[in-house]
Amino acid sequence: MKKLAYVAGRNLKHELFGHFIITLFLCLLVPVIFGLNNLDRQMAALPLERIVILTGILIMVPIFMPEQDRTIFDVMYTKATAPAYIYTVRTAYSVIIVLLIPAVFTGTMYFLQSEVTLAHYLGTVSSALFLGGIGALTLAVTNNIAAAYMLPVICYVVCLATRSLKMFDVMMMTHGILNGKPYQMAAGIILAAAAVIIAGSRRRLL
Repeated sequence: MKKLAYVAGRNLKHELFGHFIITLFLCLLVPVIFGLNNLDRQMAALPLERIVILTGILIMVPIFMPEQDRTIFDVMYTKATAPAYIYTVRTAYSVIIVLLIPAVFTGTMYFLQSEVTLAHYLGTVSSALFLGGIGALTLAVTNNIAAAYMLPVICYVVCLATRSLKMFDVMMMTHGILNGKPYQMAAGIILAAAAVIIAGSRRRLL
């Protein structure tokens, strides 16, 4: 338990803090751009799917970012604590943050008389985890930060412009559709788990 607290505390303080500040700044733009009060069900999905789901990318891609530094990578893989354990802890608290941010938004919108439901919350979390999982897996496989951010953003833009991704359309709530959100949540969990396994098993940087 002490090891868990130490790993989580150190990583939150030194590695995720900057990204969390950027995430908060992005979230503060939501009420400025869209407004959060008196929205009907379909309009309530707009700020959630246009901006809030992007927090998944900002929070989950950094799971494997510290090891971009070769010195840190070499130290990480010579310690007694298994890298997979470190990555699992990072993934766990990153997912918790991704769960909390939409909760704050949907709760705020509810008190501001918007017609948000549990489906809005779960749908937002699903898309955030899906986009974040794409980014995390990309970084674990390619060790390329630019690609890790680019691929989920491309997915986001495609969904913004078209509805061609069907069940993996992260904008579907805006169109009054929810049936693909469970698939997105499942995919996000699988992608994140695969990223931890791949990153934890590597022995050298690409």
